[in-house]
Amino acid sequence: MKKLVILLFITLGVVACNNNQDQSRTNHPSNDHIKVEVKEGFIQEYWDNGNLSLAGYYKNGKANGLMKWYNEDGALAAEGNMVDGKRNGPWKICDVNDPKACINANFEMESREGLWKGYHDNGKIQIEQKWVNDKLVESQCWDKMGKEISCDTL
Repeated sequence: MKKLVILLFITLGVVACNNNQDQSRTNHPSNDHIKVEVKEGFIQEYWDNGNLSLAGYYKNGKANGLMKWYNEDGALAAEGNMVDGKRNGPWKICDVNDPKACINANFEMESREGLWKGYHDNGKIQIEQKWVNDKLVESQCWDKMGKEISCDTL
């Protein structure tokens, strides 16, 4: 249970949406300058094992539109909409070690907003959080049977 709660709070770091990867640099063979390649259009990137790691659209080197990230095993790690390299709208974010442990989140230009929900492995709701201006304003938690509990017990 603690894993899901921790997941809710580390999503900004875990799925920073590869904003630092908007441009990839490669050294020019002559070593006298650096060639900068700007991502454009539909992009797919792969793990060393051949599994898909990223699929989505880029415009002017920034993620724009539906983006999907996958863990090395090929399971979905996160998906959601991007605008100019920032998360915007509904998102599904999963624990990279347990792809069944996911949360439904909402962002407004990278700021956590609205209702976030996490679920027990039996499909029942575990935690519901309300975010306003990237600040947590309310939380409710439930046990696996659906009984409301203190979020401190997770």
